[in-house]
Amino acid sequence: MKKVTLAASLFSFILINACNKEDSNEKSFTLEMKVDGVLWTAAKNQTGIFTPSTGKLSLTGQKENEIINLNRDSLTLNATSIMPSGSITVNYVKGGSLKIYTLSASKPKTKGSVTLKTINESGIPNVKYPEVDFSGVLYDPFNADSIVITEGKLRYQ
Repeated sequence: MKKVTLAASLFSFILINACNKEDSNEKSFTLEMKVDGVLWTAAKNQTGIFTPSTGKLSLTGQKENEIINLNRDSLTLNATSIMPSGSITVNYVKGGSLKIYTLSASKPKTKGSVTLKTINESGIPNVKYPEVDFSGVLYDPFNADSIVITEGKLRYQ
């Protein structure tokens, strides 16, 4: 009798979890990059949105006090777009303190790129779940210190 009750409980638990997963249509984003060669993975607030009419991409993610924001207009699918047209801002702990690093047109030494990679079933860029690759060299407000972002990627599953 105990085996039947245990088996029924286990089957119910599996069935409930399977139904909950099927009911959820929301996808989760993963945002990661290497900062000066060290892997950085967002732990919360990962989002991405693409607006096809303007080619505007916005993404963000957070790990403790560290936050990344990327914005770029005029993106087309599978084409690498050079930055500083657009911006990347990273609040990043370096040397024990939280610093702000940016890549933008107002910082002549900054440079980078972003590539929109996702299409949906109808063959157009995916608005709600864009997949993106990015990289860049970002400087502090005084252009005295920099960080290098490589292998940056936003994915969803």
